[in-house]
Amino acid sequence: MKKILIVAIVIVVAVIGTIFYTTNTGYNPNNEEKIFDNDKNLEYGYLLTTILEMQYPGLDIVTDDECTFMGFGNFEINAYVDYYYKQGDTSSSTVKFIVNESDAFTTTFVELDETYENIFTGTANEFMLPGELSNINYIEKDNDLYNKVKTTDYLDALLSFKEEKTLDEIVEMMVKYDQLDFIWLALDHVDNYDWPIGLSLIDSKYANIDLADNIETNYPNLILSNGVITADTIKQSYLSNLQLLKDHSDFMNMISASFFGAYIVDETLEELYNHASENVTCYGVRVIGSGEDIIEMVDNEQITNLCMNNK
Repeated sequence: MKKILIVAIVIVVAVIGTIFYTTNTGYNPNNEEKIFDNDKNLEYGYLLTTILEMQYPGLDIVTDDECTFMGFGNFEINAYVDYYYKQGDTSSSTVKFIVNESDAFTTTFVELDETYENIFTGTANEFMLPGELSNINYIEKDNDLYNKVKTTDYLDALLSFKEEKTLDEIVEMMVKYDQLDFIWLALDHVDNYDWPIGLSLIDSKYANIDLADNIETNYPNLILSNGVITADTIKQSYLSNLQLLKDHSDFMNMISASFFGAYIVDETLEELYNHASENVTCYGVRVIGSGEDIIEMVDNEQITNLCMNNK
């Protein structure tokens, strides 16, 4: 009986010790460095939103304020996702993130519904770099795609330019075609990186929350919708988002082990940042509006490829 009691005590101590170790030495989403000037734990959700919005055009993800500790290094956070082609549809897809530090910093998605899964697999890589043409998405006056777009009342489209545009040209375009909603910019990147990366122009849910003083100073225009959109603020915001991820290495180590790791990892961030510091150009935009208004832009701005998200 005494031996059984000793064994039981050892097991209990081992379990408690393991929980303590994984909670205090592993990645804990609730212990991120403060980004916002309030008492809520919004930091993990904001970092996750940052990396997702840079890779998935028009994706708006909203996480709960806190991750729930599930034991043994596991944390759970609920989120919902808005996707912008759903005209007038306020419903959103739901997803649960499992942060599992004890399994080599892996992050997995569970409870993916069909709509949400399509967001990740159907639109993210449809931009064409200058010089590339797609038989499916190539658009020119009076071809089948052109005529289909022209007669569409409401369109969510990814537009690729024949030549890269400067950020000044993009801002001028946004003013010229103010009847269209510009929601994402596909920005130039290093040659060995073939996945679209860019900047979201959608109003952030964080825009009305005060940033911590050091964040305002170290990451100018981090939340672009907080100020006037100019070529300079677009570049600053893009660099600030990259720098923010660079400065959160524990988060990036955890993310790099997930499927995101194929696209953005620490080494890629450094290359992207250095490249953008020298020059930032845009090779595509995501816009929402009537097909007639989008065709006007196609005719005037040398659009070579167009991908319709609502078909």
